[in-house]
Amino acid sequence: MKKQLIDEDVAIGTHFLPAIINDDLSGLEEVDHQQLSEWWYNLHQEHGYGAYVFDYDTDSSFSRCQISGLMSFCYFIKITKLS
Repeated sequence: MKKQLIDEDVAIGTHFLPAIINDDLSGLEEVDHQQLSEWWYNLHQEHGYGAYVFDYDTDSSFSRCQISGLMSFCYFIKITKLS
């Protein structure tokens, strides 16, 4: 199986992490769900459809979330595509 590193330092708001890691959208408001859907769409448009692996650091820090564009506490994730 081939692995392609997409990004090593993606800031993701803490409330988005369960949706990304566990596919659990229950904690998201409608606007958050829409922003996440757009982020997924852009990720797939740029790197193709397939399986993605998300690794994250257990520490969070105050940063700009790359999904919402807002300042919030974020985890930094590494995105790898499997093909």
